[in-house]
Amino acid sequence: MKKIFEDKNFSIEKIIVGPFTENCYLINRKKSEDCFLIDPGYESSKLINKISLYGFDLKYVMVTHGHADHTGAIAQLYQKYDIEVFLGDGDQNLYENPDKWITDFFPEFESPPKQYSIISNDKKIIIDGLNIDVIVTPGHTLGSLCYKLGNYIFTGDTLFKNSIGRYDLPGGDKDKELLSIKTKLLTLDQDCIVLPGHGESTTIASEKNNNPYLI
Repeated sequence: MKKIFEDKNFSIEKIIVGPFTENCYLINRKKSEDCFLIDPGYESSKLINKISLYGFDLKYVMVTHGHADHTGAIAQLYQKYDIEVFLGDGDQNLYENPDKWITDFFPEFESPPKQYSIISNDKKIIIDGLNIDVIVTPGHTLGSLCYKLGNYIFTGDTLFKNSIGRYDLPGGDKDKELLSIKTKLLTLDQDCIVLPGHGESTTIASEKNNNPYLI
């Protein structure tokens, strides 16, 4: 596996997909043949080929929010693998009935099956022996989630390098987004590595000190 980010217990590979250059993350626990994806936004064949190359079996898909550029490959992944999908409470409609202005950019888009596990509150889950903190962070959407694995936090479209997610779409709320970031993300360890849904990685310390939306 191409180890873009590596911990003693797992490896993370960032795979950029789709016309919105969305970051999908492939995670594998070392010495395991199972894997999971965070935000498989598009290009299902690219993701399936990558998983097959490593000899992995996809077991879980973790969605940070319901926008189609983060869910566009899920329908095809369901056809290939027996997977469980995690989705934040409040994003069911976005997930099941994606906005046309987004799907128009994705000619092969298929709405994902209405089969998923809803997460309503902060909680810990165990995926293939890995402990993951699920953090509810409304603001970009009603049901936005962040996932913390080790010293990495997957923030979807809630927090970017030197920016935050847009809040002018249905379900968006600037005040809630800033509150989520300031009370739930900036309070994490300052060296925690931020892996966003678009763009480059950063750290909590860097965003706390340099992000113009948070200073």
